[in-house]
Parts: sequence; structure tokens; C-alpha cells
Amino acid sequence: MPAARVTFLITSPSPTADFVFTGSGIRSNVTTIRARNTNGSDDLLDTNGNLLEGRSYVDVSGWQGGFSVGAIYNLLKKDMLWIGASYTSQPNVSGGMVLKGTLSNALALSQPTVADVELLQQLPDIFRLGFRYRPTEKVELRLFADYTRWSVYERQCVVDVSQEDRNCDFDNVDSALDDPENFGGNAHPSVVQHLPRYWRDGGGVRLGASYWFLPNLEGYLGAGYDSSAVPLETLDPALMDMNKYTLSMGARWQISKRVGAALTSTQVFYASTDTKGKNALNRFQAPTRQPSAEGVYKQFIQLFNVYVDIKFGFGKHANKKSLGGGKSNGSGEAKGSLEVSS
Repeated sequence: MPAARVTFLITSPSPTADFVFTGSGIRSNVTTIRARNTNGSDDLLDTNGNLLEGRSYVDVSGWQGGFSVGAIYNLLKKDMLWIGASYTSQPNVSGGMVLKGTLSNALALSQPTVADVELLQQLPDIFRLGFRYRPTEKVELRLFADYTRWSVYERQCVVDVSQEDRNCDFDNVDSALDDPENFGGNAHPSVVQHLPRYWRDGGGVRLGASYWFLPNLEGYLGAGYDSSAVPLETLDPALMDMNKYTLSMGARWQISKRVGAALTSTQVFYASTDTKGKNALNRFQAPTRQPSAEGVYKQFIQLFNVYVDIKFGFGKHANKKSLGGGKSNGSGEAKGSLEVSS
């Protein structure tokens, strides 16, 4: 699910605190191909030996808006210990996401079809809390945690846009995972594909440390833990997740007062997950039924991030702090930051 984000950040500093607000425009795109049978099974052939398995290809996209608010407070007022907290809204804040595009089907021996569709889904908001401690000029220690409301991610539903009263409402939602055989069959005629998720809230905690080899050169290390949000009943290879541990290292070079660049490498170690006898995807009623996802899941990921950070001050009270150095004069200046990463 690739996404492009354009973010603008404004801070209003005081001698002991920074208050931050950001607004974002997010371009989301879902492009995926899935093995799919008309009866929802995972059989390759029917009882007569004819081809049964087919393919569905979804290509949808759309724009969403969101915001973040946060504050950082200098607890000891000696530039040694800070506490920070923030909130990041759901994409579109509330009401979920509607991504528009096409669904291409090539099912068994039937002729391929292409239809205009919408993908309905809802992604979470995030709460964060962090501390940073700077015992010396060259050393900084960090501890932070996050809580993500993945429980709002109940489903991904593809509906036919030709029906004006389209919706993805189902009965027996509260017992869907406990009694999957009696869920997912009373679909509205507009429902083309229904992927139940029913994720649970998740969270993580991370430790980090930085050392300044030079005033403009920072090296950093980090380690963390993140809980899985995906229940075994709806885990599938397309969106699998497990409890995981991370190790990261990197460096940041402050090229000038306004421009910095950094490179980070992160290793993600996933715990093994076994869904045998627990996965419910092939026990739901059609059109919710999916191929079985029972099995043992293992993975390891290494990530590389390169980014450039540009800071700028504006207004008559802009001062050194808006350029990344010096102390605030407490005048209520405004500053901005634009980050580009890949």
C-alpha cells in the first residue's frame, strides 16, 4: 500500500516548551493481485478436473487529509531532560477512506472482466509519549512508546460503484471470529470482495542513544519492540504481522544551519507465528470466504532510510532557534520544517 505524503509543520516555542501542529495531504494507492476462486475455496481444480483458480487485480487510489499535534517540555529547564507527547489523526480524521479505481477479474474459464470499484477501509490514529536526556554535550539518551488504534481496521471491502446505495454492512460482526461459519454471507449486492481484518490495538517501546563525534556529526543506535496487531484468525500472507524486535543505526550530518541529511539502517526481527487450526478465512461465508492461510510464518526485513531535513524561520521574530541553533528569546516565533525521505 504505497503512499505519498506532503507535510507542513509549524511550531510556537516558549523558553521551556515547543508546541507543534502539522497538517498532511496523503496520496494512498492500493495495487494488489490475489488468487481467487468464485466459491471462495483454495482448490486449483473442480471435481471434474477443470480449472477453478483465478486472479483478481485491484488498482485504487485517493487523497486523504490528516493532522498531528504535540508538545515538548523542558522539565529541568537546564536543557537536560525533556518530555514529549503527540497525537496523529486517522487519514481523513474520521469516517474512513474511500479509494477509487478498477477491479480486473480472470476467474477460472470465464471471460476476463474490468469494473469500476471503491475500496472502503479505515486506518488508525496514533498516540506517542517520549523522553530524552542529555547528560553531557555529546551524549543523548531517548525512551519513547506509541499506542496505535488498529482496532478500527475491521475490513477492506471492494464495492461496485454502479450501485448508488452501496455499503459493506454485515450481521453478526461481534461474533465474526468466534463463529466464522455464520458470518459474511448476508452481503449487499454491491459487495464484490470482502476481506475481514478485525485487528487489535498495538503498541511499541524503543530505546535510543546518540553521540556527537563532531558538533555537526551525530551517530545513533536504537532498539525496540512492537506488538502484533493481527489476530491469527484473519492473518494472511498479504498482510501478515508478528511480534517484532528492531535494531537500528545511522548518522546525521548537519550540512548547514538550515539543511541536514541522514542515513539509517534498521533490521526487523519477527517472531515465528503458527496459524494452524486457528485461521478462519476459509470458514467465513461467501463473499467473505478466502483461501486458507494456515501455516507457519517467518520473515526478516532490513530497511534503509535516506532523508534531507530543511528548516526555515519566518515572521519578524525568527531567530537562531528557527535555524537549528541557539536559544529561544521566548518571543513566540514560528518556524517550519520540510522533510523529504525515501
